[in-house]
Amino acid sequence: MRTVVSFFILVFLILTLSPLLAYPIHLVLENFVDFSFHKLVKYTTLVCGLIFSGLYLKYNHIYSRESFGFGVQKQVFLKDLFRGLLAGLVLLGLLKIFLLLFGVHQIRPNLEYFWSNLLLIFIKGILTGLAVGLVEETIFRGALFSSLYKKTSAILAVSLTSLLYAAVHFLKYREMPEGTEITWNIALEILPNALFRFSDPNIIDYFLTLLVLGILLSMIRLHKGNIAMCIGVHAGIVMAMKVTGRITEYVPDNNFNFLVSKYEHTLGYLSFFWLLILAIIYWRKFFTRT
Repeated sequence: MRTVVSFFILVFLILTLSPLLAYPIHLVLENFVDFSFHKLVKYTTLVCGLIFSGLYLKYNHIYSRESFGFGVQKQVFLKDLFRGLLAGLVLLGLLKIFLLLFGVHQIRPNLEYFWSNLLLIFIKGILTGLAVGLVEETIFRGALFSSLYKKTSAILAVSLTSLLYAAVHFLKYREMPEGTEITWNIALEILPNALFRFSDPNIIDYFLTLLVLGILLSMIRLHKGNIAMCIGVHAGIVMAMKVTGRITEYVPDNNFNFLVSKYEHTLGYLSFFWLLILAIIYWRKFFTRT
């Protein structure tokens, strides 16, 4: 019980302290770079997530490479990461094919930019995917998962980290109107204003997709004992979305638009059921053996 309570306290501290820490950073950076405050808060939240999740491991007396999810030989780690990357690419690629077949997406009429910048698009896609996968998996399937798993149970660890993983994607720090003076008050107000999406029932399909993805990644973490494949799958999905987003486009007013979210025109009910099927298959294959 203490571990669960401390988990929620940790989440509260990360979300409330991040904007406050972003303010003095903004004061230092504003004379050197033009960086919008809402983006600074976003990145500060990620950094705070990494730091505080590490402190959470310390608090639970299990601080180690293994608890962060890196407790495996380098060769094995890289092999699993690569396999996960391929799996993520296939997972999202098949989803894109279904969306094309249903007419929800279509091939862009002009692919001149894509072909002329093919290498750059792929490099940016893989780097973005690996960066997002590394940071988010270290936090969610690494430190937070290990703390909850070691001190409570697998069910609680999977449930709480997956719910949190899905929820944080709906934090939307709003851009400040031009000319707004950044003050402590602005830093205090930006978090409550970032919660507006949670009042919109249209997020349910997107939320369910992220929830099931979190559960699938947690099962991979449980099965493999590290986060290498989790990082790979996560990176592959992000990379595929970035690259295919340059090739395809959303078709408004299609009869099958209910399959995708109004917030993210690739993920939605179709991706939810696709991931749910994969999660059930993975669970039956690796967790129901006698």
